[in-house]
Amino acid sequence: MAGSLSSDLRFSLRTIRRRPGFAVTGAAVLAIGVGAVTAMLSVVYGVVLQPLPFQEPQRLVWVWATTDTGSLNSLSAPDYYDYRDTCAGFASLAAHRWRQEGVFVGGDAGPERLMASKVSGNLFATLGVPPWLGRSFVPGEEEAGGPPAVVVSYTVWRRRLGADPAAVGRSMVLDGQPFRIVGVAGPGFDYPEGTDLWVPMVRGGREESNRSDSAYRAVGRLADGASLEQVQAEVAAVAANVADACPKARSGWGVRLQPLQDVFFGGLEQPMLLLTGATLVLLLIACANLSSLLLARVLGRRGELAVRRALGASPWSVARQVLVEALLVAAAGGVWGIGLAWAGLRVIKVLGPPGLPRLSSVGLDLPVLAGAVSAAALGGVLVALVPALKAASIGLAGALKEGRRTTGSGSALRIRTLLVAGQVALSVVLLVTAGLLVRSSLRLQGVDPGFEPQGLVTLDLHLPPHRYPRGSGRAAELVAGLLDDVRAMQEVKGAAAADQMPPFGGSWSGIYRADRPPASMADRFRATRRFVSDGYFRTLGIAVLSGRGLEAADRLGSPPVAVVSRALADRLFPGEDPVGRYIVYDAAEHRIVGVVADVKDYGLGSSFRPVFYLSMGQYPHSAFRVALRGPDAAALATGARHVVRRLERDAVITRAGTMTGWLSDSLAGTRFASGLLVVLSAIAMILAAIGLFGVMACQVAEREREIGIRMALGARPCHVVSWLLRRAAWIAGGGGLVGLLVSLAAGRLLAHLLFATSATDAATYFAVAAAMGAVVFSSCLLPARRALHVDVASVIKEA
Repeated sequence: MAGSLSSDLRFSLRTIRRRPGFAVTGAAVLAIGVGAVTAMLSVVYGVVLQPLPFQEPQRLVWVWATTDTGSLNSLSAPDYYDYRDTCAGFASLAAHRWRQEGVFVGGDAGPERLMASKVSGNLFATLGVPPWLGRSFVPGEEEAGGPPAVVVSYTVWRRRLGADPAAVGRSMVLDGQPFRIVGVAGPGFDYPEGTDLWVPMVRGGREESNRSDSAYRAVGRLADGASLEQVQAEVAAVAANVADACPKARSGWGVRLQPLQDVFFGGLEQPMLLLTGATLVLLLIACANLSSLLLARVLGRRGELAVRRALGASPWSVARQVLVEALLVAAAGGVWGIGLAWAGLRVIKVLGPPGLPRLSSVGLDLPVLAGAVSAAALGGVLVALVPALKAASIGLAGALKEGRRTTGSGSALRIRTLLVAGQVALSVVLLVTAGLLVRSSLRLQGVDPGFEPQGLVTLDLHLPPHRYPRGSGRAAELVAGLLDDVRAMQEVKGAAAADQMPPFGGSWSGIYRADRPPASMADRFRATRRFVSDGYFRTLGIAVLSGRGLEAADRLGSPPVAVVSRALADRLFPGEDPVGRYIVYDAAEHRIVGVVADVKDYGLGSSFRPVFYLSMGQYPHSAFRVALRGPDAAALATGARHVVRRLERDAVITRAGTMTGWLSDSLAGTRFASGLLVVLSAIAMILAAIGLFGVMACQVAEREREIGIRMALGARPCHVVSWLLRRAAWIAGGGGLVGLLVSLAAGRLLAHLLFATSATDAATYFAVAAAMGAVVFSSCLLPARRALHVDVASVIKEA
């Protein structure tokens, strides 16, 4: 057996060397499919499936609070303490505040704003990742009045502390207060994401004592032998007790556990699976194309194979020869495919959406490479099955009967036709999917955001909070002075400030009508809260529908005022004019002075959400975003930086950019997915065209004598071309119809990924049909040319 395989291998290599065109074409076709699948699976594995960089990550769970409306929410610190101290199903339960705070760090390296996360002292132990140097927090540091302590990130330790091991134990001044450095986190540790510093939660502190402040996220490690269901029942019982004991803040609330891996990457599964499915379809098309090529090669060698059979070769030995040759081609295709995957990953990393987690670390991991090799080997065997069976069935009498001018049997041609029809069907499914996503993306880009993004430049400004505390008159004076100086710049057509701007969302807060107080605080109406300066609506181009906007006179000491969006006015004051009415926020009544148009605060794909705007002059902030309008973005940003440096040299400016750029970035993921699908669809369509061309060329060769006789009897060239086009249309039309039916059936799986686009969008299906018509026409050009140039005299002479 080993000797026979060795002989087959040597014979196959000699055959390939004599006619390398087939091997190169087949390997290239398979390499496209293997490369696409390998690259996509590498991304899926690296982004979604690769375990979290924690100890035994499968035992880590996220603890959600479920509100009375059924939505998921964070916990309050007292909720966390109740679960931590009561539930035995957790080996450990840690928490961190969901929103990081910017803190100022001084020193020889200059002022810098770093992101600090407030965490429980057992966070590092719960995740199973102890600090690289020093230690985490001890109980005394988590109590009110305890010594301030901080753990610094590995990056901060190297950049600001000179990678000095003796830095542990020294002091670091944060917002004017000295903190003792007790530890350094390990390289690559980034939880919560983007954290530079970790400071301890203080039990009994103001934030940690408020049951209504759902600002903490909890992650727990299940105890040995504890299942998710058992611990879920345990925490649900605790949540019910809390709801009974604190009905004002927690009536109707519950708790839900979810694996941490699902929380981090569960939202990416469906888009990633869609792209993976598309690449698998492309691999199937490539395999069908290679199988068709192998079948054509077998038919071209039928005389040789028939002689071998006549000399005593068994059907199995003939079939084995074809299988060995196919595996050699598949091996070359697999190697080339891995090279294409490596190049494709580099392109994906450059063009991939900026918010895709762990994309920068994606590589050709061993599990993915093993899968690629297996796919190439399996593909080689599968695509060779039909050609091998055909080769085994060839006999000497049959080969002689087919004659010198024919290229193969009718059954072989029918098999190739079915393979091509299958390629067309799969290509249509890919084309429809890509077309729907492109239509959705184009409509998303054309959405009116409710303001005018063109000509807007934004930058984040952070003042030292120990010198400009939140709510202080000094912070309000600096903001007012900054805006006055910036507006005086010649190139500035408008300037304003806000704690947050579209498309980055905002904080949600509970409010209610002053004349209709709710039965409990849990019944307050939740809306997006935004603190803005005077000139905000004018600068962003948000229409004031009634009343007025916020003005410079709305400052500290003046009566609190608010402006509401149309969506909020319709919800709180249906059929009424809200101007002059009062809403209650943070226990204070605010008179509504205006109603403005709705804005897409959470991205172009979001709905208009209710928003209320409060005056930044009445609620001064030390961290805010500045928006400037003018024709020259670079000049605006440079001028604003000079003004900021003149007013406050320790201010930190971050995240400068244009509003059109931010909106574009928010759509990067959608554009990336649709663009990748377009590329895959185009490749699939080209492969289908190649397959259809091969079948039509074979049909012309099969019927060359018939065509010559018909032309000798007076058939016109248009009749020959018409016959060829009809044959191609039948093949492509059958496959296309199957593909359209599959696309319609699978359309509901895409519905949640589409924006303002139906899964049965007629324009998309019409465009796909037109594209396939172009494929049919182009595939018939060369075969038609050959048919029209048949030597009629030679055909008649042979007849």
